Amino acid sequence: MDFAGRLYYDFLSADVWRFFQVLIAAQQEGAKLGLEWKAFPAGGVPDSFDGHTRLLAAAEIVRTDAVMNHGAFVAAVLTAVHAERMSVESDEIIPLALQLAQLDESFVVADQLVTHGRVHLEASYDEATTLGVDAVPTVYRHGPVVAIRTTAAVTAGSGLRRLEMINSMLDDDGLWELRKP
Repeated sequence: MDFAGRLYYDFLSADVWRFFQVLIAAQQEGAKLGLEWKAFPAGGVPDSFDGHTRLLAAAEIVRTDAVMNHGAFVAAVLTAVHAERMSVESDEIIPLALQLAQLDESFVVADQLVTHGRVHLEASYDEATTLGVDAVPTVYRHGPVVAIRTTAAVTAGSGLRRLEMINSMLDDDGLWELRKP
């Protein structure tokens, strides 16, 4: 199974972390992933950056300037925040993620985050809201976007089967929506 599209994400959402785990499981079960991960700062890009916004801006710099290393960077940040419980305010996360993504620590410097990173983060946000994204994770392929809400149970069982269900919703014509409380 091939699963492709644009995935809008942030680093704080438990739904993003659980969906990331589903993607990894599905990949291990044979799925071919072709996702473009694009940062989505809920509420827009703030005037002053906090730790989370710095992480999103750094990820957008890596996505645009070192696309082959982007997946490893995002995986490293998600793992640091959710599995290792590092604070998004930690000055250690960006250098650690750059190292794990096989990039030099100087690849992203602080002044780039509020200039270069801001430009890409604003573009990603504007594109996402134009498509109807209002939460993360949300996948866009063609037609309506699919917002993904999860519970902890989503990581149990077959990741491939879960991804096949999401894939069918992405292929839908947008005339219906499935929800469970």
